[in-house]
Amino acid sequence: MRTLHILTACSRPDGIKNVLAALSLAALIPEHWFLIRWHIAFQNHAQPDPHGAVKDNELMDLIPGDDWIWILDDDNAIHPAFFAALWKAWSDYPEKDAIVFSQNRRDGLGPVLPAGPENMRKGRVDTAQLVFKKSLIGPKRMRVDHRMCDGIFYEDLYESSPSAFAFIPDPVTNFNWQKT
Repeated sequence: MRTLHILTACSRPDGIKNVLAALSLAALIPEHWFLIRWHIAFQNHAQPDPHGAVKDNELMDLIPGDDWIWILDDDNAIHPAFFAALWKAWSDYPEKDAIVFSQNRRDGLGPVLPAGPENMRKGRVDTAQLVFKKSLIGPKRMRVDHRMCDGIFYEDLYESSPSAFAFIPDPVTNFNWQKT
């Protein structure tokens, strides 16, 4: 049975409320689909890395190589259809080590940012769009010195192993959904 590790670096005061709300959706998936383990690391904006990359990297180091990782920021809401879409993607693409979903947006890249090779670069891919196998990343980790550390990280992963990626057109992830 697959295990999905959800990693959340919680740095905003309201972030814990968002994480708790998301937990209720995770509790609804059928038990035979996969296991979910949620890892939450707390930090504050006074720490040297206000974007969570240090905590995300620390959490990634805890995950076994054959398990899957989904990095979910503390201001993202889980789309109600996400877990079913992930289960279907794993069934449709069993040989892939990374699944990229289209994303609902409330910014200049929206209303939907399509999942596709052309968007696997800094400023065009968000943390919550990608679920990947730990073995895909090897020693690679997020840069801690850049605000767009997730896009840089995912761009590097894609350039290293483009054939490992599957792109799903369904927008079942949400970008900074907790912001108004």
